[in-house]
Parts: sequence; C-alpha cells; structure tokens
Amino acid sequence: MKDTNQEYLPEDDISLYPNIFMENGFIWEDQGEKKGRFKVGKAIRIIEVHENIDTGEISFAVRFEYNGRTKETTLSRAQFQRSQIIDLAKLGADVYEHNATQVIKHLRNEEMSAPQKKVHQKLGWDTYGDQLVFKHHKAIGIDSTYNGPLTIQPKGSYKKWKHVVEKSVLGNHYLELAILIGLSSAVVGLISSVTKIDSLIFHIYGLSTQGKTTATSLAISTFGYPETNQIGLMQTWMSTQNAIIGNLVGNFGLVFGLDEISMSDMQDFSAIAYYLAGGKEKGRLDKESRLKESGGWSTTIVSNGERALTSKSNHNVGIMMRILELGHIRWTQDAKSADRIRHVIQSNYGHAGPRLAAVLLDKGTAQVVELWKVWTQRITDAIPHQGNFSQRIAKKLAILMLTGEIAKEALALDFDLVSIQQLLIENEKVVQNDRDLGAKALDYFYEQFAMNRSNFSELKRIRSKGSHMDEVILENRRVFGGLYKKSGKEFVYILPSVFNQWMKDGGFEEPKVVLKDWKTKGLLDTEEDRYTRKRKIQDESTSVIVYCIRLNPDETGKNEG
Repeated sequence: MKDTNQEYLPEDDISLYPNIFMENGFIWEDQGEKKGRFKVGKAIRIIEVHENIDTGEISFAVRFEYNGRTKETTLSRAQFQRSQIIDLAKLGADVYEHNATQVIKHLRNEEMSAPQKKVHQKLGWDTYGDQLVFKHHKAIGIDSTYNGPLTIQPKGSYKKWKHVVEKSVLGNHYLELAILIGLSSAVVGLISSVTKIDSLIFHIYGLSTQGKTTATSLAISTFGYPETNQIGLMQTWMSTQNAIIGNLVGNFGLVFGLDEISMSDMQDFSAIAYYLAGGKEKGRLDKESRLKESGGWSTTIVSNGERALTSKSNHNVGIMMRILELGHIRWTQDAKSADRIRHVIQSNYGHAGPRLAAVLLDKGTAQVVELWKVWTQRITDAIPHQGNFSQRIAKKLAILMLTGEIAKEALALDFDLVSIQQLLIENEKVVQNDRDLGAKALDYFYEQFAMNRSNFSELKRIRSKGSHMDEVILENRRVFGGLYKKSGKEFVYILPSVFNQWMKDGGFEEPKVVLKDWKTKGLLDTEEDRYTRKRKIQDESTSVIVYCIRLNPDETGKNEG
C-alpha cells in the first residue's frame, strides 16, 4: 500500500499509515484483502510527546509490557530508524529486524494523537522567544515541566515549611541568613542575565555540633530536596569534579549545596573555587574533534565543613574574593531544635524558591538591578574600614540583603534585615584581615626566617688542619642572605630563588604581588624602580640581586642583633 500524506487524509482520520493500527494489545498491519491482517508485535504506546524548549528536540515517553510488567522509557525522534529502533528490544519491547519498519510506522501514527507536552532540562532563568521565564519543576512564565535527573519536584506543602520557619528560625538571625543564602540563587541568576557577576560561594565551617549541616539543608530546601542521599541540589564533596560540574551546568538560579569538605581528597581547592565561581564549563572536543559548546551556570553555591575552605587553597586575593566564609557560628540553639527543623524540611521542600522567583519575574530585571545598586551603596557605606575590595564585597552582600527585602514580600516572612546586615558586616570585619595578602605573606616570611635563621649570617673562615700551607677555607654551610641596619631599621636580605621557593611552599603563587604590597607599605629597601637591590653575600663575593625586607616593622628602634 502506498504511504498516504496526512494532508490528504479524511478529517476524521489522523493516521499517517491507516493500514497500521493497534487492537487487543497488539500492533497489526492490514496487508489487503488477499493477505488479510498481520500481527506485527505487542503494543507499544506513546504516552506523551515532549518538546524540549531548551534544544527544540522532540522525544517520546513510550510504554510497553514485558513478562507481565509495564515498562516505560524515553525515545528520541531521531531513533525512528530501523538500525536504532531495535534497541528497544534490550528493554523488552517487541521490536526486531523483521518488524522494525512496521513499528516505526505505528509510532508515527501514535505521535499524531499523543498529548503534547513542553519540557526542559535547564534550570532557573531563561528566555523563551522574547519572554523571560523561570524553570523549576514547573516553569514560571511558560507551561513546561522539568525532565532532568535532579530531585527538585516540590514535596509536602509550603504551609508546613513556613510553619517551622516561623517557629524555629525567625529570631535566629543566622538561620534567617541561611534561608536568604538559598533564595539568593534566583537573584544571582537574574542579575547575571544582564551583567557579568560570579556565582556566590558561601562556605560554612566550624565544629560538628554547631548546626552547619542544618543551615546548609535549610538553604537547599528553598528549591529542592535538602539531603545528599538522592541526586539533587545537595551533594557531597566526595563527588568528582566532573559530577559536580555536570549537575551545575544549565543552572541559572537554583541553589546548589556541597556537604562536608573533609570527604574530598583534594589537597588544594583553589582551582575548583575559581571554576565554580566563574560559571563556565571547560572546552571539550566532540568525536569529530570539533570544539563543543561549553555549558554555563550562575547561581549560589553553599558548602560546609569543619575547616575553612580558604585554609586548603592558595593564598590568593582572588580566592578570598570569591569565597564568602562564615566560621565558628552556632547556627542552631541545640540538637533538638536542629532535629525539628530537618525533620520538617526533609518532607516539605521546593516551595519557597519558586514563590520568590515569581515576584522577581513580576518586578522585572531592570527594577531588580536598580534595587541591587541601592543595596550595594548601603553596604559600602556600612563597612567601617574601607579597603581595596570593599566595593566588590558589598556587591555580593547586597544580593543577600536584596533577597531578604523581596523575600519578606514574596513569602510573608518577617526577616530581621537590620540584624542580618549587622552580622554580615561583623563577619566582614573578621575576614577582612584574611584578605590582606601582604600581611599574611609577611607573617609566613618571618616564620620561615626564624626557622632558617642560621642561614642568614656571614660565612666563617676556618684554617685547614694538618696542612703544611696556610690554607683558609669557608665553612660548609648554605647562606640564603644576611642582615643589616639602615636609618635605625633592621633588614634581612634574601636571594630571589630562596624567597620565591618560600612563597611557593606557603601557597603564595604570585610573589611579585606580595612584593608590590610590601613596597607600598614601606617594607622593602629597593632601588627606585625595582623590588630589588644588589648586595654582597660575603665581603669578597660578587654583588648579587636580593630582596631586602624590613624586620620588626612594628617595633621601630627595637632591633635585635
């Protein structure tokens, strides 16, 4: 029988192949009056046709029976080919080489009548046509459902989640902050759609009894399942870097959590901190050796552990600027309070975040960005000791405060924004010194100098014993440099190779940045346009380039010999 184009079918016939049909649990082919009906195989149904609004691709949810059990799988439309459709046999579908063509025709008929559904796999903010939408389990702004691997479908009720927040969270400004950290991901994703900002990275650290895991779970519960025993928005640091990045790609507004830094075998978190904040997947080649399009993300990432994340990273200003650490805070009053919160949020989650996103969508990107600028100025003015990085830190903290302002409206929860701002400013005072790379490097340099003090004095001359000649030799000792006084100040000079090695060992990757800071602070004795000058290691030696670093800068006139 000749294939019939749908355009020419009668109005009540929506089959592309009328001779292929399903009846009594089987697919049949009508081969004409002479041959009659031929049983093709057991029924295979298309339950839904899925149009992926991220990629435009079409796929099908199909259902069939095998050995008395109903099985379901997803089938790409591109698999409607003989060589690929028979892969369904692996799962128990009744399709083989001899009937593959008829099965494909049957599925084309099914496609014509199956219900249509839009789906997505990317999360957070996106545009569909010219329309701004927010993609969660159900998208806001378009009728689309998430069909990716993460557990983000809301569970329980917003009413129960809100009740435990009102009873056990409000009044505890740290736990209020934890909720705002989780919700801030939607603000980060929206702002990043119009201006370049890093993803926010928060690291909560301290003793195991201080409630840091509860705080992290509370943050995650705003958008999804708040535990690590499923593939969701909360994972552990034990996951590989590829797994972590794989679940972040395409996330533009849903908070992501990493539990317990001690579970990772990474010795240095510098690279992954830059990577997570930067929000762009590394370039990779496809099987034809062409560069694949890199995926991205822009959200809030919250981590926890007993140690500071920066303590396992290189001493680098960039790291300090990308990780906002909250350390040694008692997040929960006691174990009973923590258990009560976690018991409720394990069964009631994923409701608050979409509510906030709906209000953000209503306000629009331009208004949200303007409010962010207002909060940035407020935070900048509130930071008591302005430094080189105050503006950058203020922009990050302003996102939290803006989130709190909008969350009060969206969730009808009375967050104490005055107290939350104050605790953020107080925390900034604590960590401000950690961002002084020069001061940290100077402390490390003095420590190394004290440990290697014997290598900073002139070589002694000794006479060769048993020699009939008056032979003088130098003692067998390595010398790294020496000491001298100038204008009442004491300096140590050191060979650049030794200094650079010390800095490398201490995690200070950019010695020139350290030296620039020291010169600005008047801690170097240098030639005018350099960080160095020339000195002799010993009287008869040739002058060599050295760094001359001031000792005891806070003890003017109290130099030790």
